[in-house]
Amino acid sequence: MRTTVFETASVLADLGWDELLQNGEYYSSVQWLEYLRELHSGYYHAYGATLIDGRIQAGVSLHEVDVDSHPLIRPDACLAAWLASERSEHGSKSILPEATARLMPTLSLGGRTPGMTTFLHRPSLKDQEYCDLLESHLDQAERIASDRGMRSVTLPYVDHPLMQSVLIRRGYIRYSTETNSAISLVGKSSFDDYIDHLPGHETRKRIRRDRRKVSAAGWTFQVVRLEDSPLEEICRLQAIGADQHGVPGGFEEALRKQKLSMRMLPGQSWVAIGRDVHGQMGSCSIFIRWRDELYSRQGGEDPDLTRGYPVFFETCFYQTIEHGVATGATSIQYSVTAADSKRRRGCLQRTQDGYIKCLDADDQKWLEMATEKISPDNSS
Repeated sequence: MRTTVFETASVLADLGWDELLQNGEYYSSVQWLEYLRELHSGYYHAYGATLIDGRIQAGVSLHEVDVDSHPLIRPDACLAAWLASERSEHGSKSILPEATARLMPTLSLGGRTPGMTTFLHRPSLKDQEYCDLLESHLDQAERIASDRGMRSVTLPYVDHPLMQSVLIRRGYIRYSTETNSAISLVGKSSFDDYIDHLPGHETRKRIRRDRRKVSAAGWTFQVVRLEDSPLEEICRLQAIGADQHGVPGGFEEALRKQKLSMRMLPGQSWVAIGRDVHGQMGSCSIFIRWRDELYSRQGGEDPDLTRGYPVFFETCFYQTIEHGVATGATSIQYSVTAADSKRRRGCLQRTQDGYIKCLDADDQKWLEMATEKISPDNSS
């Protein structure tokens, strides 16, 4: 058994990497990792794999993350937001500059897309084998991060109990991150069937009322492949959404991402589009199909056109759900953020935590002191 670091994702396919993927793990697939490498070409990417007889038994992707990365994968931003919500004297504005200086850049393990952190492994592994392999990969990741001058190693969205126990034992510091959400479509024969399975009479009534309201206002909807969509209109809405949520990039960046997606993920991306009574696009939501799952991606809305109508819920949820039911999808992965809205619409949710370890002893001590009164796991 040996652990190897590969510098390109394409070589993993012939070694059985994708054989290890479970439901909800598309963002660790070879295809997605190749897309990420091209999308973030200025950053370091690598792929650790443990092989037996030329087949991968366990693996994890490694990605450089810095201050220009998405806020939801930046441990400094997530840590500052957590401290701000838990302890008023540590507002995010006061602690973020120091957190950035001490934690960034970081080597992020298990994916570069907000959501579940994935350590791929053969399901036949015993618990101790799993822990031993994870330890080996963490040893390797910490060496790489140190050699490349990074300040920390991060696993941003962890919910696996064995992984958590290994990380705590190695001195990783826990911080709270976003809840992961997904809708199960198993056994749903229609959209009405989905509605009928939602908890709460008021929720079911509100969704039906909102759909009637949007329809009466003249809004129309369609779901098409991304290749068949008006790309510039979609990217205009995405740029509005990115600006509203403080995500780097504008129209040109959105256009670059979608053109790259069409080239590297051909035929897999779909978009739900909403147009007002005059035919203007006011809302959109992109999703990817992998196996029998849908993965919700970027959305966008023009508030000047939607004017308070619940149009975004129609594109992000209801049109996507109708498409999923009609095409035999078993689930829709909605990732993180907006947990309350997703729960009300039937999402099953998984609580996740981030784990980080500084490579400098003084930085690690600062991190322990900043978090020890909030998280019992972080007390020495």
